[in-house]
Amino acid sequence: MNDRKGITMSTYKARSTHFLMVFMLVTAAIIGLGNPQTALAEDLRQDAPPAAVQLTTPPFALTGSFKPCNSLIPPRTKLFGALAPSGNGCHYVFQGAANSTITIRMTQLAGQVEPRLTLLTPGGAELTASAQIAGEAHSLINTYRLRQGGLYTIIATGNADTMVGYFSLALASNMRCGGKIGQEAVISAQFSPTSQYCLYTFTGTAGSLIHVETHKLDGGSDPEFDLFDPLGVSLAPDSTRNDNGAHLYQLPMDGSYTVLVNAQRNAAVGPFELSVLSGLIGESMQQSCGSSIQFGDHLIDKIVTQGEQCEYTFIGHSNQSVTVHLETDNAAFQPLIDLVYPAGQIEAANSTPTSNPTAVSRAYHLQKDGVYKIVISTAQNAQGAFSLALSNGPFVPGQTVRNIYDADKNLINLRRSPGYVDKPSSDVLANLPRNATLTILGAAVTVDKLSWWPVRYTDKAKHTYTGWVAQTTRTGYPILSGVE
Repeated sequence: MNDRKGITMSTYKARSTHFLMVFMLVTAAIIGLGNPQTALAEDLRQDAPPAAVQLTTPPFALTGSFKPCNSLIPPRTKLFGALAPSGNGCHYVFQGAANSTITIRMTQLAGQVEPRLTLLTPGGAELTASAQIAGEAHSLINTYRLRQGGLYTIIATGNADTMVGYFSLALASNMRCGGKIGQEAVISAQFSPTSQYCLYTFTGTAGSLIHVETHKLDGGSDPEFDLFDPLGVSLAPDSTRNDNGAHLYQLPMDGSYTVLVNAQRNAAVGPFELSVLSGLIGESMQQSCGSSIQFGDHLIDKIVTQGEQCEYTFIGHSNQSVTVHLETDNAAFQPLIDLVYPAGQIEAANSTPTSNPTAVSRAYHLQKDGVYKIVISTAQNAQGAFSLALSNGPFVPGQTVRNIYDADKNLINLRRSPGYVDKPSSDVLANLPRNATLTILGAAVTVDKLSWWPVRYTDKAKHTYTGWVAQTTRTGYPILSGVE
């Protein structure tokens, strides 16, 4: 990694500095794993009912990158999670594209995990799994090709039911050595036999904070890299930020940036993983609570000091319906939710305590475009951990809904991907009878003028599916309704 400015790409020279990025914790203590009966991790093959949120408090990471079990995640992402002593593991769902190739890597961070990965089809069948090797701190499903599109499930677990601890999970899309990537990218690639360098470009904005990291996927040393600005000048990482040893950059200008991954310095041939992500990945617990939040996010955070408020910002639009949902395992918490509009006014009706001391949901109809702020506080200046979900509609991740459509006794289609126009029959995964119960996995998307929700459904034969279902029919008749 370059530790000084002024070196240009034209004068780039290999150096012998050894570079190794490893996520390690200062302490191996596991704190706040809570009651295993409250874990969201459900055993799909045993049709376990959805339960409350697992309120873990990781000692190294909070908002933005810590994902509770049973979350919908992007197809290119990196996250942190926690295994509770339930033996069911953590289930993460992503939309896979037909004929795409992915790589999944799980790494133990603290506790006794001995990582193991399993990949399920949208229909719940096992596709592949990593080998069980006792004592290993890493697990890998490398370059696996998805033959069909749909919502796939990753099960992250340990080699034994008693495994408890924290882990990182990276889901990468495979691509060639070099090319254009997005600013939110996790990719896997391999050095070309004729070159020891891979060049990747992305568009950056002045002042934004970028996290860059590389990992070798077949053991040995991680390949090193340099980041160059639009003028070709190498950048030094921001040494004042705590990101668990990873490399952070404050981008100096708008334009096209280049990541040069270098195999020459430490003979790091073979496959590697590159992540380019915005913001802090695994921010220190010493940072105050709050962050930006996006629709579909399901975050874990904590009020540490009495009287503290946690603020979360999101971009909203005029006439948009949104739902904010908060849960905690602390009966003394008595959560309060305030929504602050772009002009600064507060939704006054939400400033009174809820009748339920451990959970509250608020639905809003936004009046204008702009940046909104969710403010979380407590009625009795209590402290503790909580989960927060934001959804662009009436439902939130983890919520149970049912099919209430019964016109002419027609069944509702559960689809591999959102939308119904010009779709082949193979896009239908299952038919949903009236009163079928479903679990919301993430935020809705709009396709073919309908809102589509990612859901998990288990039929009477105990077959579990993950797919997409419309909120209403084309004529506006409701399909989904919340279960009280």
